[in-house]
Amino acid sequence: MSNKISRRSILAGAGAVVGSTVVSLPGMASFVRPVEKRAKNIIFCVSDGMSAGVPSMADQFKDVNFGERGVWCDLMRRPEVVQGVMDTRSLNSLMTDSAAAATSWGSGSLVLNGAINYLPGIGELTPLYDLLGKAGMRRGLVTTATITHATPSGFAVSSAKRSAEPEIARQYLARGVEVLMGGGDEFFSAELRADKIDVYGEFAAKGYGVAKNRDEMWANDSRRFLGIYGKGQLPFSVDRMHNEDIEMAVPSLAEMTKSAIDRLKGGSEGFVLQVEGARIDHAAHPNDLAGLIYDQLAFEAAVDVAVRFAEEDGDTLVVVTSDHGNANPGISNGPAGYGDANGLSRLMKMTSSYERMLPELRAADAAGVQGLAEAKLGVEISADQAAMVVSGLKGGDDSPMQQFGNYKFATAALSMAVGTATGVGWSSGNHTSDWTLVSAFGPGAELFHGMVRNYEIFGKLLSVRGIEFKNPSMTLEEAQRAEGGGFELESDLHWI
Repeated sequence: MSNKISRRSILAGAGAVVGSTVVSLPGMASFVRPVEKRAKNIIFCVSDGMSAGVPSMADQFKDVNFGERGVWCDLMRRPEVVQGVMDTRSLNSLMTDSAAAATSWGSGSLVLNGAINYLPGIGELTPLYDLLGKAGMRRGLVTTATITHATPSGFAVSSAKRSAEPEIARQYLARGVEVLMGGGDEFFSAELRADKIDVYGEFAAKGYGVAKNRDEMWANDSRRFLGIYGKGQLPFSVDRMHNEDIEMAVPSLAEMTKSAIDRLKGGSEGFVLQVEGARIDHAAHPNDLAGLIYDQLAFEAAVDVAVRFAEEDGDTLVVVTSDHGNANPGISNGPAGYGDANGLSRLMKMTSSYERMLPELRAADAAGVQGLAEAKLGVEISADQAAMVVSGLKGGDDSPMQQFGNYKFATAALSMAVGTATGVGWSSGNHTSDWTLVSAFGPGAELFHGMVRNYEIFGKLLSVRGIEFKNPSMTLEEAQRAEGGGFELESDLHWI
C-alpha cells in the first residue's frame, strides 16, 4: 500500500432478501422512499459519543489557530450534501450505549443497552453485514477502539453481551468480514486469551493477511486483512502526535481508512465500510479536552479520505454521524467576558491525554499536579484547584466531587480546572439523549434528510442496494417479561 498520510494532515483542510417474522413495536414502522440512484459502495463514518458541540469546537479551533475550517464544517456547506439529525434512544433508555446504538443501525431493531443484535426471548438478529455479504458486497470495519468493541460489532455480529469480545473476534472470521482494523490484541493472541486459542492463526489459515503495526499494514496488500495495532484501544491522537514511537507503530484513522478502501474497492458488487472514531467518546467520559478535539480532527481527516474517494468514484454513498452524545462539551465566554481570548488556542500547548497522564497524576501531590497541568496541558491551576484534583483522583467519601452525581469520575476536578482556563464546560461524564448530526453525500444521500430515527438507518442502507429485510422487534414490556423483570447493564466507562 502506498500514499501514506502525514501526521500533520490531521490539521489540514481538507437482489432482494426475504425478511423474518416480525414482533411489532409501536412507532417503529418507517417508510423508506425509493432512491434516485443506487450506490455501489457505502462508507459509514461514526464519531462515537460526539455531542454537537464537538465538531463546532474542532472547526473553531482550526479557524482561530490556522485560518482553516473543519472538514465536517466544509462538508455541511456544500449544497449537494444532505443534512439531518438523528434520535438516538435504545429500547430501555433515552440514553443509549454504543452497543444498542450500533444495533439500531445494524439490525433495524431497538435492543437493551449492552446487547448487540440480540433480543431476550428471540435471540440473535440478522446483522447488516450478513445481508450485504450475501448480496456480494465486500465488508470492512475500521476503528480506534478494539475491533471487537460495540460499534463495529453492531454491523457484523450478534451477542447478548457487548463484553464478549473474545467470542466476537472469532465471530468476525465465521461471518467472513473481509477487512478488520483496530486494537484488541488480547482477543486474538494465544498468549493473552484465557482459552489460549490462536485467533491470529485462524485468520491466517483462512487467507487473511495479518499486520500488527503501521509498517506491516502498508507492506501487506492482501484483500482479506486483519490489522491489530496493539492491546486495548489505540492511543489518543494527541498522544500519537507527540510520541514518535507511537506514531511510527500505530496508523492513524485516516491511514487505516485509506488502506481499507484500497483493499475493498474493485469488486463487482461494491463494498461497505464502517469507520469509527471511537476515542471521541473515551475522551468525553473523563472530560478530556485535548483527547476529544484532536481525535475529532483525526476522525474528520478520515472522513476527508472517504469523501475524496467518493468524489472520484461517483458511485459511493458516504454517511457521517454519531451514535449518541456524551458530556455535551461547549466553549463559553469565560470569566473575563466576551472579550476574553479564545480558550481553544490553549489546545496548541496540550501534549497529552488524561489517560496517558493518569499514572503521574495519581502519584503527584498538589504541587506536582500544578506542574503537570502546566507542562502537559499548558494551563496554570491554583493550589486549591490542585488539591481538589488530588482528592478527586483518590476518590472516596472525602472527595468534594462525590457530592455531585454527574461529576464523581476521577478527573472531574481536573477538567473543571482546565475549563476555567479554556472556557470549555461539560454537563457530566455520561452519555446524553440529544439528537446527533447526520451528513450524507453521494447516491442515496436524500434518504438522510431531516429527522431520522436510529433504527431507520438499517432500512436506508439496505435500500440503496435494493434489499428488503426486517428483523424481529419487541416492546420494552415484552423485553422485561423475557428478562424476568430486570436488566444487567454494561457500562461504557472503561477508560479508567
